[in-house]
Amino acid sequence: MKFSNTKSKEKFIKNIFKKILLIFLILSSLYFTITSNSKKEENIENKKSLDIANTLYSTISYPFKATYNLLSNIEAAFSSIDELKKTEEELWEKELELQKMKWLEAENLKLKEMLNFQKTQKHTTISANISSDNSSNFSKSIIINSGSENGVEKYQGVISKNSLIGFINDVSEKSSRVILATDPVSKIPVIIESSGNRAILAGNNSKNPELKFVEKNNEIEIGDKIITSGFENKIPKGILVGYIEDISENKISVKLENNINKLEYIKVITNIYEESLNSEIENNENENN
Repeated sequence: MKFSNTKSKEKFIKNIFKKILLIFLILSSLYFTITSNSKKEENIENKKSLDIANTLYSTISYPFKATYNLLSNIEAAFSSIDELKKTEEELWEKELELQKMKWLEAENLKLKEMLNFQKTQKHTTISANISSDNSSNFSKSIIINSGSENGVEKYQGVISKNSLIGFINDVSEKSSRVILATDPVSKIPVIIESSGNRAILAGNNSKNPELKFVEKNNEIEIGDKIITSGFENKIPKGILVGYIEDISENKISVKLENNINKLEYIKVITNIYEESLNSEIENNENENN
């Protein structure tokens, strides 16, 4: 192609350039349109894929989550059981402590009773001589040369060598009658020291009085010590009487500490008073100082 002049050539080139630029713009537009559409389709596909994946994950993971929750609940249940066991053990320990406290309280009460028992050991006496022996086949008694003017009263205990032999039964101004422990009239409350059983020492007109109304025979043995259990404010607790000599089905015999047939000097218990252990200790300390 021939051009008549230079202007025509330039015009031709400009037209070609415009066409190329237009084609480029059209192609660019198509490219961006296609690219945009591709990305949208890709996003849609990705979204669908993501939804499917989430659905599959939820379906697959559900049993694992349920198992995990179940195991967590079981663990919590076992933890609760452990707590209950711990609480039960603590309650059991407290119960043991309570039982121990009750036992100690009972032991303290026994000790207090023993201390109270020891308090009654204190008493005053007056000495007397035996004026006559009125014993016979039917009664066992003596007359002493002390009476009401000396402070003697009815039912006061009478001892010889610190063991009980009887009690005052009749009182005059200057003399008194003593019923001996072997007399059938004599009924003296006593205790079997080893077992703590209470009984009545009853005279039977022989040298060996008997134990009556014994609480528990199976706890009694030959040789057990017999002491007074106390009678009002006349006979103190804890005075030695004698020892069990024989045990049979219908009879428990007691050998008196003193030989009733060989009495020389006696004492009448005229005053019984209580003195605490602390007071006794204080008196001993004062005497030592």
